Amino acid sequence: MAYEDAMREAVERNGGKIDAEEYLLQVQVILQEQGGDPALDSLKTNAFNHRRMTEAGVARVQIGRNKMVWLEELADSVLTGEAFAQPDNDSGSISPNIAAPMTSPSTGAFMGIERADPEDWPEHLREFIPKTTTNFIESDQNEMKHLALAYQMGWDVMYEGPTGCGKTRLIADFCFATNKPMIRLNCSEGLNEDNFIGYKTLVNGEVVFIKGPALLAMEHGCVLVLDELNAALPEILIKLHSIMDSRTYTLAEDGNKMIRAVEGFMVAACINPPNDYAGVRPLNRATKDRFDLQMNIKYLPADKEAKLIQRLSGNRNRDLARTLIQMANDLRELKIQRKMSSDTSTRTLITVMQACQHMSLTEAIDYTMVNRYEETERRDVEMAARSRLADY
Repeated sequence: MAYEDAMREAVERNGGKIDAEEYLLQVQVILQEQGGDPALDSLKTNAFNHRRMTEAGVARVQIGRNKMVWLEELADSVLTGEAFAQPDNDSGSISPNIAAPMTSPSTGAFMGIERADPEDWPEHLREFIPKTTTNFIESDQNEMKHLALAYQMGWDVMYEGPTGCGKTRLIADFCFATNKPMIRLNCSEGLNEDNFIGYKTLVNGEVVFIKGPALLAMEHGCVLVLDELNAALPEILIKLHSIMDSRTYTLAEDGNKMIRAVEGFMVAACINPPNDYAGVRPLNRATKDRFDLQMNIKYLPADKEAKLIQRLSGNRNRDLARTLIQMANDLRELKIQRKMSSDTSTRTLITVMQACQHMSLTEAIDYTMVNRYEETERRDVEMAARSRLADY
């Protein structure tokens, strides 16, 4: 039995929470049951190794003076507000050593950025503040760190990457952590000048101008998220250039009224690689040059993606998660080789993990995954599933 399996089993045998010293003894017993004979000194080094603990899905937790080891999902649920643990010692505090998402209080700072008080936003904008974390996990590129830096510098940002890889979740988690409204528009869904900038209409017999989401974001200092910007109409890009160049917009439709962007306004664009997706095109240089920070977002490394799909699906079957990631990476390799045109997104894997809690593995693959692909690709998906999943 691998160390990681013994570590997890030791915690699971004790209801998901165990005293740190007892944890070592239990791991030793489990390994001995499997024919091993680890010395306690080497066991301590291995059983508390951060990488091994992450792989096992367990975390060190301190409650007051009591040092414990918990299943990571239990520690996560406390930090994300899904559960509340009553420590034996009421004077103690819970402080897991895992990189779990934080709840978003109305005070304090996040990566050097002062959190807004949700009550300070106009009521009609509060609904755009993300209410929960998306559990975005950074890669080695430190995406959240660089997004926070860009915000402090007053920069606009652009993220390019395949569908379902976390581009929008990154921005949503940033807005959640800072209590900022996130006004999101999809440029491929018929976005025109009226529903971007605004339009005239009759109200009580008078012609008035109704401001669109771009102007609202400018006026109040919100984050304007433009999904699939490389599918936008030319008229939208022209308006966007004007806004980004001077942080102002002159409303000819409203008596040449000048709208000025206030501090905190940011444009965050998300695009799919133009060579890999129908309906999108390369952005022209004039548009790309207006974005100060540009990053390529990729699917996470296998171990981190497995952890993510377990957390977001609520299905903690580690073996299933790992095998699904292997299958997904097989399919992604076919896409790189131009033998497929469809992506195998993290979002799809989360759905499969959720489905597996209510139906058989074969049903989950067939009904929530296979039919997402082009008809000519479905046989490849089924073959990938058979090669990786023994029960399919």
